[in-house]
Amino acid sequence: MKIQDKGIRFRALEKLAPSLRGEQRDQALAHALELILSAKDERTRVEAFVELVPQLKGEPLKRALDAIEDLKDAWVRMRMFAALVPQLSGDLLEQALQIALDMRGEGAYRRALIALVPRLESEQRTQLLTYALEVTLAVTDEQERIGLLTQLIPHLDGQQRNQAITNAYATTMAKTDKAFPGQWFRVQSLVALMPYLSDERRDEVIANVWEIVPELVNENFLAQVLAALVPYFSDKYLGQVHQLASSMKDKKARTLLFIALASRFSLEQRDQMLTGVLENILGEANEQLRIRLLAMLAPQLLEKQRIQALTHIRESAGLVADEQALAEALGMVIPLLTGKQLQWALQAVLTISNQWVLSASLIRMAPQLHDKAQEQAIQATLSIKDEWLRANALAAFLPNVSDQSFYSGLIRRAIVNILASLQKQPLQNVLQYFLTNNIFSPPVLSPKILGTITAHIIEICQGWHWQWS
Repeated sequence: MKIQDKGIRFRALEKLAPSLRGEQRDQALAHALELILSAKDERTRVEAFVELVPQLKGEPLKRALDAIEDLKDAWVRMRMFAALVPQLSGDLLEQALQIALDMRGEGAYRRALIALVPRLESEQRTQLLTYALEVTLAVTDEQERIGLLTQLIPHLDGQQRNQAITNAYATTMAKTDKAFPGQWFRVQSLVALMPYLSDERRDEVIANVWEIVPELVNENFLAQVLAALVPYFSDKYLGQVHQLASSMKDKKARTLLFIALASRFSLEQRDQMLTGVLENILGEANEQLRIRLLAMLAPQLLEKQRIQALTHIRESAGLVADEQALAEALGMVIPLLTGKQLQWALQAVLTISNQWVLSASLIRMAPQLHDKAQEQAIQATLSIKDEWLRANALAAFLPNVSDQSFYSGLIRRAIVNILASLQKQPLQNVLQYFLTNNIFSPPVLSPKILGTITAHIIEICQGWHWQWS
């Protein structure tokens, strides 16, 4: 074939293949597949692969599955894998199922180990950190490894922390993804590493991120990134960020960025800035959005303006039909409430019918509640029918109740019951469902018990191959 342009060559092969038979057809499809797999642009590669997959059979189909297994980029691998699975049967389908379980199961295992680290006693914690770092550094999927390292770094110190930071930083900076998912992950990873980097590396990150700011057309994404970097910006950058915030059309993004900027300006400038934000929010016609924005802003306001914002939230709450939205807004302002305002917020939460939303709201409120209000909330928690949601909410009240043993017993019984119901579930489901949850922590379980659980997890996951059930 004399066509030099790979894109044109692929299109020609794709159109020609259906008219061919047998070996010629397989050769054409195999060649088209290799062109796709060699493409440098991820979006082009994925889109072309999805188009070609319905034509694949036999050896080209097996080659496609093998190639997916070798891909390092998790997002690309998952998109291509999802397109391929409907075409598979027999041995290839079994192979695909195992690949899927490996992708899900091993990640759950590693994340469970990291989640358990802060819950163990010093000697066990040191041993687990060494093992978790070793396992993480061996991960070949760069995106997976960076994500795990950013979770692990806060628990490390000395040489181990330096090793993890160096690996995560070098790998992240080397990525050149232009497509949104890869670019978003890269920037998020750099932001997560900022507290642990040297001044020189921080300057490199800021310069690197600032270069791609014009490409970040999603204002919420842009605001999240810049807000996280505000503590590290020089005065030169702060002025430019302020200009960007002022020009944003998305009110949530603009509010988030102004709140972050406020801490870097003088008291007079801060007051002037937040007064303008408050006036802008009060002019918002959508009640649900207005309440959410006021809840975001209220913790930053001075007393008079804060009272104004909280009063407005209380008066407008009845107009919000979405329980989730109202619960999230209340969760942001609950630490600011006392007396009658706190009692009103509690009553508003107790009327929530969705058990997931109710449980999450009670967990947020738990540290603020005492005496009669705490008793009301605990009674509402005990009435939650879902055993797991009930146990999670009870665990939030545990540090502040006088009879910890009684409530710890209820939570432990829930753990036993739910573990029993998961006996026939895949191993990674158990890890995902339980071990990344805060309920597996003192005082519900002692550090000694948690250490034993961790040892068994490592033994099982090292010795067993990931299976369906």
